[in-house]
Amino acid sequence: MPGYVPPHRRAIGTTAPLPQVRPTYSPEAVAARFNVEHHKLHTLNGQDDGSLSAIAVYADSQPGYHARPSQLFCHSHLFMLEGSIGRDFPVFEGRLKRYVPLNFEFAGWIRIVDVVYFEPRSEELISMVKQKFQGKARYEELWSKSLDMQWAVVTFEKVEGRIDNPMV
Repeated sequence: MPGYVPPHRRAIGTTAPLPQVRPTYSPEAVAARFNVEHHKLHTLNGQDDGSLSAIAVYADSQPGYHARPSQLFCHSHLFMLEGSIGRDFPVFEGRLKRYVPLNFEFAGWIRIVDVVYFEPRSEELISMVKQKFQGKARYEELWSKSLDMQWAVVTFEKVEGRIDNPMV
């Protein structure tokens, strides 16, 4: 009968899978790869011709990202969504520290299945913005600014089996 085995030695010889390590990239590297103007990543990012080429998701800024159905709330570069339904796009998950992106992980590919637009100040937009910013402090001026612009909810599905990394 074996004696006490310390926790750091207990896993030796087991076939437990190693955690998956995803490659990380600086915001500048991702922006440069997709020709993002001024190297500022938004949720929707595109090429010089205005077509959508990549999606950036910041930690805790997209409450519907891990939900089913999966959704993204967007207000910048909505013109890039034209013609995007049914197409695959790479997704990069960013980590923030005091609203500054630290790095991005390539998270895989998604396929856009639907886009719904909300007009400024509509009841639907007010409900969606409340959901997005639920539990977060927000100044009245920022609430008003958020409600003064058009938004879109992008519904997507993860693309299973596609492993190519656009950064490589």
